[in-house]
Amino acid sequence: MNRRGPGGGPLPDDEPAVPIDPAVASARSAFVKAKIEIVKRLKAEGKTQAEVELHPEIVPFVASYPALFKMLFKIDINSEAALRTMLAMLERMGTGQMTQDQASTVVGQRLYDTFIKDKIGEDRPQM
Repeated sequence: MNRRGPGGGPLPDDEPAVPIDPAVASARSAFVKAKIEIVKRLKAEGKTQAEVELHPEIVPFVASYPALFKMLFKIDINSEAALRTMLAMLERMGTGQMTQDQASTVVGQRLYDTFIKDKIGEDRPQM
């Protein structure tokens, strides 16, 4: 099935994801979780986003995951649930229980269910 862009022309095929070695996924998960806990602690101490961003323990995290860092300062219940889902999928990839493609599918579906589904409604016309 060919995908079509807004002008009707074909869209390029998605590039295949580079597989993540389970050990790398596991290390990333541990790194991200540890840094999230440090950010939470610093926020609880009353530090601002700018102060936390410059904290020596957080600088590598901000450099590697800038969007995730910013999300930690805008977190609401939906964002926190999405974050938990992403970290759980990363852990499953780390233990070999899931491939990167399977994890991506789960995260995408959960994000759709959380942020999009209610906005477009289930009664939209079928194409």
